[in-house]
Amino acid sequence: MAGSDDILDQLFQRLAHEFQKVEKEINARQKDIKHQLKQVSRMREAVMAEKRQLHDESRALEMQQAEMEENVAELSALRSEMNGSTAGGGGGATPPKKGGWCCCGKSDKNGELDVTGALTVARVDALQAIRLYGAGSADVNGVYQKVTEGGETFFEKADGKAVQYRYQEEFGTPNGWYVADSVQGGAMYMNLHEDETTLPFAGFQVITDECVTMGGIPGDPPAPKIEPQDC
Repeated sequence: MAGSDDILDQLFQRLAHEFQKVEKEINARQKDIKHQLKQVSRMREAVMAEKRQLHDESRALEMQQAEMEENVAELSALRSEMNGSTAGGGGGATPPKKGGWCCCGKSDKNGELDVTGALTVARVDALQAIRLYGAGSADVNGVYQKVTEGGETFFEKADGKAVQYRYQEEFGTPNGWYVADSVQGGAMYMNLHEDETTLPFAGFQVITDECVTMGGIPGDPPAPKIEPQDC
């Protein structure tokens, strides 16, 4: 009987030893698996970061290319206009009449537009329509027609977006020109231009202050540029 108990004790000891051995192996494998999972997670994060960087670089290149194409087109139009003015400047030519910048004879731009190698600013009363281009928020780009309502003049796009001068005492925002999702609506871009009678063609910036957006969604960079548009 004693011999049987000894055999059972030995068996239990062997089983306990094997269980401990197996448990150690399982723990070691679990640690190894966790280590491998961490490595995979870090690799995945690195790949995603690289993917985002490539996406951002690709988007930036596309926007730069679009802006370059717009600039080339603008320079080409200016060159053609200047060549045409030179060709028609002989004796007997009728001097251009001052007037609106649309639908009729070209106005005297030197009197109505600041021309210093590129159009930089224009009198609002010399414009009938403008075109926004190069904005990171693509729905901002397009043609805006001049509208005068209730003594206020602004430019409005077919989908309701507007380019509007806003005063601090009225809107609680700094004086300047704003690109907004609608007249009186949330602002997307701004240009702190102090003169409401002239419209700058460049220098707009993305609005990052929620108080200035008036509840609107800020536009995506880059900010748009503006050029006069024949209606």
